[in-house]
Amino acid sequence: MLFSAWWGGFFRAFGFGVGFWLVSPMGVPPCHGQPPPPLETTLDGAGEFLFSDEGLSPFLVSCASCHQPENAFQDSLERALSGRIVQTRNTPSVLNVERYETFFWDGRAGSLEDQVEGPLFSRLEMGSSPEFVADYVASSEYLQKCMGTNSIPDPVEFVKQALVSYMRSLSASYVPAHQVADTVADPELSGLQEKGRDLFHGRAKCASCHEGANLTDGGYHDIGLVRRKIVLQDTYIAKKRISSLIHDRGRGNVSFKQDDEHRFRTPSLYDVSRTAPYMHDGRFHSLEEVFDFYLRNKELQKKHDMELTAKDRKSILAFLESLRLEPVERSGKKETEAD
Repeated sequence: MLFSAWWGGFFRAFGFGVGFWLVSPMGVPPCHGQPPPPLETTLDGAGEFLFSDEGLSPFLVSCASCHQPENAFQDSLERALSGRIVQTRNTPSVLNVERYETFFWDGRAGSLEDQVEGPLFSRLEMGSSPEFVADYVASSEYLQKCMGTNSIPDPVEFVKQALVSYMRSLSASYVPAHQVADTVADPELSGLQEKGRDLFHGRAKCASCHEGANLTDGGYHDIGLVRRKIVLQDTYIAKKRISSLIHDRGRGNVSFKQDDEHRFRTPSLYDVSRTAPYMHDGRFHSLEEVFDFYLRNKELQKKHDMELTAKDRKSILAFLESLRLEPVERSGKKETEAD
C-alpha cells in the first residue's frame, strides 16, 4: 500500500505520467495529501471528503483536481487535465449543478448519479473500478466514523450518493439585484450595466439561448465555431497504445443524429467572469474574445438580425461582469467568493 502510494507520487512528480499510469493494488490509504476535514456525520459531509480525496482514484486524481472549490469549481484550463492526460473538453463549474436536467457538454448523462460514475470509472480520468472503490471505502476510517458504521453494503452506490449529495449542496444564490424585472430600474447596477442588461434581453438577443433562472435554455447548439481536430494524448489501456486525431461531434456523439453534429450545451452565464476560458474546448480566453467571435459571425448576425456598436459591446460586457453568485457556505468557510 505504502509502496504503491509512494511510486504513484514519484511518477506524477517526475513527469512519467504521459501515456502511462501506475495503478496501485487494492488497499489505499484513507486520505492522500491534506488531512480529513472536521468530521461531518452526514451524507454530504462524506461527499465533501470524497470530492477532494485523491485516494478514491488509483491515478491519484480527485474530483477537486479539475473542479477546484477555490476557483469557482473549475480549473481555468482550456481543456481538463487528469493527471498527465489532457481531456477533449473544458471543465464546467459544478455550482448549481442540481438545476440541470442533463449533464456534460453533450448531455450524455441523464442524472447526477450517472454523471458522477462517468469520470470515476473512466480510464482517462479517475480510472477507478467497483473493486477499487470497495477496498477504498473499507479502508477509510474517516468514512466509517462519518457514517457511524464499519459496514457499508454497497460501496459504489454509497460513494455516488455521497458525491451527489455534496454537489447538490453547492447551491450558490443569485445576487438579488439580478432578479429585478428587465423593465424595472435596478439600483445595484451602474448605468452601463443596466444598458447592457436591456441589450442582453432585447436587441442583442443573448437571452434567446441564455434565458430562465439559470441563464441557459438547457439546449444544444452549433454556433458556427471553426471545427478543430483534437490530438488525444497517447495512453495505454489494456496494454494497447491508443492515439487518435478527432473532431468533437458534441451532442452527435450521443444521439447519432446528423442534426446534432457539433452541438454543445448552452452554459449558464452566472459567474461567467470567473470561469474563463470559454466554449466546450476552451478556445476563447476572455469574454472580449467571445464577443468578437459573435460580432465576426455574419451568419449569426443575419439570423438574429442584430447590429451592435462598440458602446453596445461595452455595455453587455459590463452586464456580464455583474452576474455574480453569492458565496457558498460550507463548514464555516466560503467555497467561492462573489467579490
